Order: sequence, then structure tokens, then C-alpha cells
Amino acid sequence: VISRRLTAALGKQVFVPPRLLYGLIPTALLSAYDLWQNEDGSLIGDVKPGHPIGDALRTRLAVSLSEVGGTVSGAVRRLCLVDEPTPEVGGPNAASIVPRVAAAQGASSTFAASSA
Repeated sequence: VISRRLTAALGKQVFVPPRLLYGLIPTALLSAYDLWQNEDGSLIGDVKPGHPIGDALRTRLAVSLSEVGGTVSGAVRRLCLVDEPTPEVGGPNAASIVPRVAAAQGASSTFAASSA
């Protein structure tokens, strides 16, 4: 099991191998993004290092999941990231740059799968 903890707000995240998501998430997205499961069951995807899409766009996938009566459904959103200076990273006087999601930008799609 591969896990990471980027920030306290995100908590522990566990890497989800693409083979577990084939048929649920489009293959084009699985080839471009590494997906991590959050503690609340949702997924986020970071562009794979060296993938050409990372040179053109700074994006992140956000996958929300819900289950009703044995059927899991979800929404995949691709969000644009922008750099924002913040003093919290590296101390009170640091001028570090951290990515944040740009509001109201991105594309989305939905899916459903039955566990039966």
C-alpha cells in the first residue's frame, strides 16, 4: 500500500492503481493522472510526472462517489490549478507558492457502476 499525507486538511491518501478503475473512469484520464483515495472515499488525481498534459495544463481531477442500493455513482471533474503565494508554507514570512483550484473552471462527467 502506497500512502501519503500532503497536508493536515487532506489527511492520509492512498494510491489507487489504474487497473482498479478501468471501466469506471475514462482510460485517457487513467493514463494521464495518478489517483489517490482520500479518507472520505473521494479521489483526487494529479498529473503523472512527465506526462505531456502536465506541460500544457496544470490540472487536478476530483472524483466524488456515492452509493445507493448497491449502485455506485460518481462525478469526475477536471480542475485548473493556479499558483497563489501564501505565508503559511515555510514560516510566517515565507513567500512560497502553492497550487489552489481556480474557481468555476473545469470540465465534468458522471458514471455509475453496480456492485451486484
